[in-house]
Amino acid sequence: MKKTLFLLVLISILALFFSCDKTRTKILERILPTESGDYENEEISRKRIKELEDSIAKYSKDVDRVVSANAEIGVYYRMLALEYFDFKMYKHALENLEKSMEYYPTNPVLFYYSGLSKANIARSEIDEAKSLLMLREAEIYYTKAIKLRKNYSDAMYALAILYMFDLYSLDDARPLLEKLISIDPQNWEALSLYARYNVEIGDFDTAIEIYNEISEKAWDDGMKEQAALNRDSLLAGRL
Repeated sequence: MKKTLFLLVLISILALFFSCDKTRTKILERILPTESGDYENEEISRKRIKELEDSIAKYSKDVDRVVSANAEIGVYYRMLALEYFDFKMYKHALENLEKSMEYYPTNPVLFYYSGLSKANIARSEIDEAKSLLMLREAEIYYTKAIKLRKNYSDAMYALAILYMFDLYSLDDARPLLEKLISIDPQNWEALSLYARYNVEIGDFDTAIEIYNEISEKAWDDGMKEQAALNRDSLLAGRL
């Protein structure tokens, strides 16, 4: 029994040793190409490789600890940002979103929430020039989110709203709405906004058709009722 236990412990130790050795070899393979340009056209000396191996053995645990700690800090900022956002404290939400993006610069959701926060701050700004500048910044955030995540529906919808009701750019809103509907023909929020778009450009027939479809097929009763009211209002206005 003792012999079996000893063998199991020995196997575990050896497995850990070889695992660590394999990990360090992989780190060395990755770090060698980052050596200075002096090594570009010549072999790296055995002495230098030994120095790197010693550094890897010495610092690998510290590197793991620092990276892990920074990852936790990034999560902390995300949690703070979303909590502030839920309480409509958009300035504080944006501050923490921007801090979080220092750790996760390719996270499309962070850019999306940054756009929402910036747009809401802009809407409460009294100075029109400052408001417009912030709305354009919100546009940049949304656009970046869409670039990072293809067909990001929430970001496209938010950007369409920004174009229609804040920047008054109907031509920019149209392709976003049409793409949203092509991705999901039953995206009732996008369809409602597209109906509103058609009202704005004077295409009442198309708007009536869309409102009629929503009033018959939408999953939400409130949305059905509002679509029916909008349709009836347009029909009454044409009598």
